[in-house]
Amino acid sequence: MAENRLSERVERIEQKLDKQFTEVQEHFVEQRKSIEFAYDKLDTRMTEGFSRLGRKFDQIIVPPSRPTSAARRRARPSKRRR
Repeated sequence: MAENRLSERVERIEQKLDKQFTEVQEHFVEQRKSIEFAYDKLDTRMTEGFSRLGRKFDQIIVPPSRPTSAARRRARPSKRRR
């Protein structure tokens, strides 16, 4: 009889643990989905932001043109010193 009650008690404890384990698993799955959603949103925003920034830089930075001969003469230091 005592063995029967012990067996029933162990069975109830196992069921409780199984239920708790399942709940914990469900919470991990939910947390992972939330993190993946946030990461995807962040990744999209960063990609769009870097693209905008790149376009702005392209508008500001113009490749240097080749200086004319007059500009090259002005840029050189004079060989004659007084």
